[in-house]
Amino acid sequence: MGVTALMFFRAGFGGPFSSEAFRFAGREALMAVLAGIGLLWPMIRLAQVTPMRGPVRTALLDVLLVVIPAQALVWPHLWLARWPLAVVAACALLVAVWGSAVGLVLAVMFGLKRRNPAGGRGRILAMLTCVGLLGAGTVPVLFSGPARPADLLDSRVSWMFSPLTSLIEITRDRPWTGRIGAVSGAHWRMLAAQAGLVVGGWGALALARSGRR
Repeated sequence: MGVTALMFFRAGFGGPFSSEAFRFAGREALMAVLAGIGLLWPMIRLAQVTPMRGPVRTALLDVLLVVIPAQALVWPHLWLARWPLAVVAACALLVAVWGSAVGLVLAVMFGLKRRNPAGGRGRILAMLTCVGLLGAGTVPVLFSGPARPADLLDSRVSWMFSPLTSLIEITRDRPWTGRIGAVSGAHWRMLAAQAGLVVGGWGALALARSGRR
C-alpha cells in the first residue's frame, strides 16, 4: 500500500497524471516491490521463530501472501502506464518466479532448521542466498559499460539474471517497434527457464520430504 501511494505521488508530482509519468513511477514501484520480496521478506522471516508444524507449507503460504498482493500493483499498469499486455504479463511472471525462488530458499531453511533447531548458520546462509538471487545477476550489467546502439534494438538477455535488471529490460521503451514496450521470444524463454528451475526445486523438495516419511 505504501509503494502504491508513493507511485501515485511520484506520477503526479510536478504535473498532471499521464501514462508517461506512470511508466516511470511504475517502474520504480515495481523495483521497490522486488527489492522488498528479495530482501525485506526473508529478513523478517529469518528473524522469527522457525515454524515447527508444516514448515514447508508455511513457506508456500508465505509465497502466496506475498506474490498475490504484488500482482495488484502489476496489472493496473495496463491502464496506468499503457504498457502492452505482454509487458505487464511478463512483469507479473517475473514477480511470481522470483517470489517463488525466495520462498523456496525459506522452505529449505525451515526444513533444515526443524531438524536442527539450535543451529543458526542456516539463517545466515539463507539470507546470503536471497541477497545473491537479487544482486548477483546485476554484476555483469554493471561491468558491461554503456549501451551500444545495437543494444537498443536487441533483446539484452544478459539483463535477465536478476529481478531488478529484468524489470528494466522488460519495461524499457522500444519506440522503434511502434509500441510503448515489447517482450521478445528470448525474454519469454529466459523467464520460462527460470520458472522451470523454481518449479523443479519445489518438486524436488516435496519428493525429498515425502521420502523421509
